Amino acid sequence: MATCLSLLLTSCASFSVSKRVENANRIAASHDLQRHIFMPPDLSIVSFLRINKPDQIATIYIEGDGYSWINRTTLSSNPTPIDPIGLKLAAIDKSRNIIYLARPCQYVDIKTQPKCTPDLWSSHRYSNLVLSNYHLILNKIRRTYKINKFHLVGFSGGAAITALLTASRDDIASLRTVAGNLNHTELNKRENVSALHGSLDAIKYAQQTRSIPQAHYYGAKDTVIPGWVSDTYVRQLGKRNCSTRIEVPKASHLEGWMKYWKTEWENIPSCG
Repeated sequence: MATCLSLLLTSCASFSVSKRVENANRIAASHDLQRHIFMPPDLSIVSFLRINKPDQIATIYIEGDGYSWINRTTLSSNPTPIDPIGLKLAAIDKSRNIIYLARPCQYVDIKTQPKCTPDLWSSHRYSNLVLSNYHLILNKIRRTYKINKFHLVGFSGGAAITALLTASRDDIASLRTVAGNLNHTELNKRENVSALHGSLDAIKYAQQTRSIPQAHYYGAKDTVIPGWVSDTYVRQLGKRNCSTRIEVPKASHLEGWMKYWKTEWENIPSCG
């Protein structure tokens, strides 16, 4: 059985880590997002943020799995994204308080991160260790900026992180996922690839998010994470919930989202 899921790959060829970092820095700087590194005890998480109104709600974007695999059977040595869709979506958002969070081991010198082992961008990408660090970061943001509520937006694998955070926090005002991997167990099973044995699966915690306003966007042309994935998640919520699924006709997994988000970022889900 193959050891990876090709959907987690970018379509680009070799692109050095330094160029990937430069690309992200350029995107952030052009949209007035300042680089910052959150340093919980276990993992350093790179962030780009713009805080114009402390004390008000903040929108948190969490990046996808990045350059996790070189090909279907070869694990990458560094998961820093070649095409950081999550960052590009955050850059489009004109909300007063924007905080983009990378995933563990992205944009950092892995040699200085003892816990940055390949399992963190493969089998354990949605593990308790990973989730605990995001919890600490959100708690830090609350204290530093006196922000008490968050809108969460997750792209691809980052959607799993946002959904899991939503399931276990009381300060999440809304949840949006874009091409979200919300049911990796069934997805990997259908793709006949190895299960993520060290990871939590968002769909198993869906019931705990049912009262949170949420929207799940899927691309009509997405063959990587097809629309049925978000459908299984929403069905798991049950009849009485505050969720909706939105098809984006021209979007695939990596294409079409930026154009769409230019007019969609301000449509924050609400109940009723």
